[in-house]
Amino acid sequence: MADKKRRKRNNTAKPQQRSAPRDRQPQGRPQNAPNNRPQNAPNNRAQGSPNNRPQNAPNNRPQNAPNNRPQNAPNNRPQSARNVKKQPSAMSKTHQAMNRQMRTRYTKQRRRRARGGNYILYYLLAAIVIIVVFVILANTLLFNCSKIDVEGSVRYSPEKIIEESGLKLGDNLLHIDEKAAEQRIVDSLAYIDTADVSRSFPTGIKISVVEAEKWFCLEQDGKTVCISRGGKIIEEGKTAGLPVVKGFEAESVDVGGMLSSAVESKNTLPEEILNAAEKAGLDCIDSIDLTDRFAVKIECDGRITLEIGSVSDIESKLYVAQTLIKQELSPTEEVIVLLTDPEKVAVRRKNAEEDFIPVTPEQASDETNESSETTSSAET
Repeated sequence: MADKKRRKRNNTAKPQQRSAPRDRQPQGRPQNAPNNRPQNAPNNRAQGSPNNRPQNAPNNRPQNAPNNRPQNAPNNRPQSARNVKKQPSAMSKTHQAMNRQMRTRYTKQRRRRARGGNYILYYLLAAIVIIVVFVILANTLLFNCSKIDVEGSVRYSPEKIIEESGLKLGDNLLHIDEKAAEQRIVDSLAYIDTADVSRSFPTGIKISVVEAEKWFCLEQDGKTVCISRGGKIIEEGKTAGLPVVKGFEAESVDVGGMLSSAVESKNTLPEEILNAAEKAGLDCIDSIDLTDRFAVKIECDGRITLEIGSVSDIESKLYVAQTLIKQELSPTEEVIVLLTDPEKVAVRRKNAEEDFIPVTPEQASDETNESSETTSSAET
């Protein structure tokens, strides 16, 4: 028991000594510091005792501090205590090593973060510089036109179309106005119905045109002009074999312009009637009178007048008319056919004072249904 108590007392009697901070460096005594020790002061230090004071230890004692220790006072400090050197414990060494490792790791992390932030800034600046350089090159050196291809034109030469488009070799593809070039071609060349201008990167331009095709003639104010399928006025004069439209009330009949009626509801009437006639196979139309849009009259083969009323159900009306002309009427008979209702068809002779004679279009309606089915299946 006595040994255990002695070991316990020895362990408690030796507290762990904290190591001095590494950052603090001992300072030596100033060279010009005054020596306040009395000249006749006795030296009470034992002769064999070691000098444990560091050479550069600072003297923190005030210069004018009085020495209250008696001159002959004995030194009661044990000899063994004076000879003991303060050695750092193993635990304090471990803590110091851990602290050094943590400080090193923290410093490396801070440096790595700083380098990463700098790299992001460098990448961003490099990207901005590259974009600016590319934009400048694209608008000056890159994408300059070196060739212009023209297709779809027979009446006009490629050089003529390119000249009218306003496009030139060397133009930058990013700066050309496609819609404006298309409009210039259509407005300046009467026989061009539509034009399409497209970029062919990196250095090409492609122009595709559709030439106008005569579809019908328009007669107004003693002047006759030819109209294309696109509704463009392509030339003056009457063309044999084309139907003549009257009573359209066009705003202008100048060559090169687009056909437009002063009465908005008449703009699509010629197109609707002629398309229905093509589907019905009625190819003997001489003229179409649109003076009254609710009482449309169609002259066929120079001897037959079709009074169709409005253009509602126009396909059925023209199918019935085609059947009557082929099967019911003689090649020399001049008649007026009332087709306001395709279910109630009536016929009377021209230049005769007689009423309309009803005609039962049973066979005509059967053929009409068969033609409609054939047309719908073909479209499908």
